[in-house]
Amino acid sequence: MTGRLNIVTVANSFFIISGLSNLVSEFPGLFIAGQYDGSEKHLEEKVLHHKPDLVFLDPAVVQSRLLHLLQSLSGNTMVIGLVSGTTKANIKSHFSNCLDLNQNKHEVLRTFGNLVSPLMTSVDKEQSEAILSGREKMIVKEVVSGLTNQEIADKLFLSIHTVITHRKNITNKLGIKTVSGLTVYALMNKIVSLHEIRQ
Repeated sequence: MTGRLNIVTVANSFFIISGLSNLVSEFPGLFIAGQYDGSEKHLEEKVLHHKPDLVFLDPAVVQSRLLHLLQSLSGNTMVIGLVSGTTKANIKSHFSNCLDLNQNKHEVLRTFGNLVSPLMTSVDKEQSEAILSGREKMIVKEVVSGLTNQEIADKLFLSIHTVITHRKNITNKLGIKTVSGLTVYALMNKIVSLHEIRQ
């Protein structure tokens, strides 16, 4: 594993695949190496070929092959079951980690962030360059709270140009371009709490 986490998805719903791609894009250092719909012959070998660090698995698409696939992935690969309220308890019990497809965006980001956080610590992300200064952390906190550049400038007694410069530096250091991506970063690094974001 050098510089990124390889992810494979096994799902056949367009909405699930699109949502997972969007979710993964919020986290720097994550890369979708392969996507399968679950009907492929020799699925286990195809998934393992990517040397995945993480596999998103919709148990509904593999059904009778579920246990065999899970056994082939045991080891260093984290498997996240894609479940919903209709997923039977005996199916859920096969997964140590699950994402509930019925959760809202913030809950999914938080849940996924908590699951992937231990893996991310082992990714070589040039952390020395990605460390934010105290002022940059303050800017991130205000951005994820929903303030505009002008409101941040007024609140922190800065010029708007200084705020914009800080935001550019934050983007360059972290490689995160979206507010939702910054929200995940801020939650994972305890810059803000989920309670603060909901307010």
